[in-house]
Amino acid sequence: MKTLLKTALILVALGLAFCALSPASRAEAKSCGGNGQQACALETPATPQCGAWLHELGGTCRPCGSAGLAACERPSNAMSCRAGLANHFGRCVVPGEGSARPAKLDLGQIFGGNRADKIRWAATQYLNVIEDAATELRATLPGQRDASALVAALETRNGAAVKRILAANPEFRASLDTLKRMGFNTITIGLQSRVGESTLQETGYSIDLDFAWAPRLYTTAAIGAATDLAGEEELVFSVLKPGNTRIGGAVYGTVTTLPASNAPVAMWFSDAPFDFTGFSLGLGVDAMWAGGAVSYATTKLWH
Repeated sequence: MKTLLKTALILVALGLAFCALSPASRAEAKSCGGNGQQACALETPATPQCGAWLHELGGTCRPCGSAGLAACERPSNAMSCRAGLANHFGRCVVPGEGSARPAKLDLGQIFGGNRADKIRWAATQYLNVIEDAATELRATLPGQRDASALVAALETRNGAAVKRILAANPEFRASLDTLKRMGFNTITIGLQSRVGESTLQETGYSIDLDFAWAPRLYTTAAIGAATDLAGEEELVFSVLKPGNTRIGGAVYGTVTTLPASNAPVAMWFSDAPFDFTGFSLGLGVDAMWAGGAVSYATTKLWH
């Protein structure tokens, strides 16, 4: 009899526990997460939950992921827009349509003729797109203490330490979240130095913006006009559209400035097909190329 009573009490306790974990009623279960409804609260208040193809906007679930709408926040940018659409700077567009590039951009003017002038012109068009996000990122770059720790980690090829230092900076991570919503996927951090009259080299690590995967070691060689870099190593941060395992290959770049701070920013473009692939900030960019001349850079991933 005592055994039966004990078993009954255990079953009652389990039933009460399951009730506590589930919504109080069917109506309550459907009172959040739908189009126009309040976002459902998760265990972490900063990450409210909405239904499929909806995202949280001001505490309310709104549509996302369709053509012309904002991209949904998903673990992968490839999943942030509906099938057949691409995430372009945080908005879902049909690949190849005019909306996928700045309205004034004429691809026929980019290559051939005076390449330097045309790359600089393209950079001004895309600078308008990334200006605010790049300015925010620059304001959150690691301070002197963390920068020194990053240099030490890069010099010893300690990718895990590089990732840990960057991930520990909440303001920096928030600025990367903004860039992720714009369609970027990767942050690279490298040490850049001059190795010749017009040649720079950079060695560092490529990290996905979610900090979910192992850092990838890369090296970059760049050729351009004479540089002002005296030979010492400088930190360079680059934000790129390709995933952190797909940053290898060749790009053209030129240095322009962020209007709000007059800070230098390098803008990078692929050749065939022509596309804006990302930008670079940091001390090394300040002395990268004389007169904003076009540079040519190749990157290799090592593991």
